[in-house]
Amino acid sequence: MEEMGEDFNIPMAPPGEIMSRAIFELSYQEVFLDLLLKKLEEKGILKAEEFKNEIQREIEQNYGFYLDKYYAER
Repeated sequence: MEEMGEDFNIPMAPPGEIMSRAIFELSYQEVFLDLLLKKLEEKGILKAEEFKNEIQREIEQNYGFYLDKYYAER
């Protein structure tokens, strides 16, 4: 039986298109998270600014850990 890859010639997207898609995806996720935080704050479940500051502090304190984890998964 032939490999499936031989049946379909799917060209690789150019680097510019890949970068555009990645930027779009990150932007979408950022907007989604901002709206989620806003809704949680409106419902009184969470204080968004305090939460953002707490997360920012954690990222700054554990920056090396996150870098190591990122490169270990590559």
